Formats: sequence, structure tokens, C-alpha cells
Amino acid sequence: MSAMKDDGERSSSGSYFRVVIPPQDSTGHEPRHIDFQPIPHAKIADAVASLQVKIEHTLTTLIMLFPKASARYDVYFGKLAGIAIAGIGQDQTQLGEMALETLKQEVIIRESGRIKNTYIRRLGFWAVGFAVFFSLLSIVGRYGRYPDWAESQREFFTLFAGSMIGTWLSFSIRKVELRFSELAIVETDQLDPPLRLLFVAGLTLFVGLILSTGLANVVIGGFNTASFLASSSSALLIGLVCGISEQRLSNTVATRATEIMTLLGRGSVSPSAPAADETT
Repeated sequence: MSAMKDDGERSSSGSYFRVVIPPQDSTGHEPRHIDFQPIPHAKIADAVASLQVKIEHTLTTLIMLFPKASARYDVYFGKLAGIAIAGIGQDQTQLGEMALETLKQEVIIRESGRIKNTYIRRLGFWAVGFAVFFSLLSIVGRYGRYPDWAESQREFFTLFAGSMIGTWLSFSIRKVELRFSELAIVETDQLDPPLRLLFVAGLTLFVGLILSTGLANVVIGGFNTASFLASSSSALLIGLVCGISEQRLSNTVATRATEIMTLLGRGSVSPSAPAADETT
């Protein structure tokens, strides 16, 4: 049974919940919550509980997408309120599930392009900025006056520059299409673009040190990672690979660091340990 009060409040009572949609605010915009009031002594069916949780999650995503009142939020909320009333307030669970999935797909189609492009532009802005900064440091190391020890390590800056561009490419490669949950949180680790890039730079530094010290080496055809300090193109390529594979890089670095600490704990390094060359 559904009803509407004079103040605009909408409600409907089902077998398990009474669903209450608060009235619009003073500016005429839709509210930011839906009130689900359990019916006393009712044993809530799993399907109903699942739909209620999904509606709550959908509403949270919409609020994060539209932190300020807007006409688009009002449209989506109006549809979500109708789903809550029909699906839970009138015990039409299956209909509610189907309608909720349709609403999610509509939001994805209408909003994902804007959100993805905004994030790509922001990540690209920081990536290009850091890449230019590291490239300038590399150029200064080549033609300027660096201490001998620093000049010999200048390609690390090229390595970092490559990782910045690689990280930007990584997002476009991985996120061809955004899921509904990703509209509000594009990356699950929730790192801001500049922090993400610095995090990748730190991991890339570890990889560079592993390669430059000879702790590990990869040979593919005529390419040898041990020579990256003497070749800008090799350093740039390794940096790009680190950036593009940034999602796996942290696990790889953690695994390698654990292996090294295990060997150090034993007090000796076996010639057959991870320090040996890896040829592909």
C-alpha cells in the first residue's frame, strides 16, 4: 500500500519494509536518503534484503557522483525511489532487481564517458608534468655539471619519466569500460593521480636498482636490461613497462623484496638464488 502526504513524502508498506521517500528540499531537489523501516517481527527474505542493500549502494554511488544538488541527480533518484517503492514497498523483488540493473546501465551510459575523460585528463596532466621534470633532470645530467656518481646514474630520471607516461597509458588500457561501482571510485586503491604517480616512481626505483646492481637481469633478443644506465631508450622502455604494468608491479616488488630479505636472514646468497640472470 502506497501513500503520499501533503508535504510530498512518499511511502509504501510491503511485507518486510515500509519504504519512506522524504520530501524534496526547499530548493526543489530530491533528498539524499531513502528510509527503509523494517516491519516488526517480519523475517526478511534474502532476496528482499539483497535488493535493499543494492539500492543503498546505488544511492551512495549517486551521492558521490553528484555531491551537490543537480537536475541529473534528481532524475536518477526519482527512478531509484520508484524502484524502492515497487521492489520493496510492494514486494515486487524480481521487478526491482531488473529495474535497478536497467538504471545502473543508464547511469553508466550517460556518465561513464565524462568521468573517465575527466580522470584521464587529470592523470595525464600530472603524468606529463612529472615526465617533463624528470626529463629535464636527465638532460641536465647529460649536458650539465653533475658529480661523477650522479652523472653515471642520470638514466634513472629517464626511467622515472617513462614510468609516468606508462602509468597514464595503463589506465586507458585497463579501464576500457567503467563498471557502475567505478563511477564514484575510479581506482579501487583510491590514490589521487599525483600520489599514484609518485608511488609508481618509488616502485620503479626499486626495479632500477635491482637491474643496475645486477641482482636480476632480463635478456630478450638483443635487449639487455643490465645496459639501461648506458642507454636512454632502454631506460625509457623499462620505465614504460613499469608504468603500464603498475597494477602488478607492487606485487612483483614485494615478492622480490621478501626473497632478498629471506636470503639476507640466512646470512648468505646462493649463486642459484634470484640474483641469477633471467634469460627469455
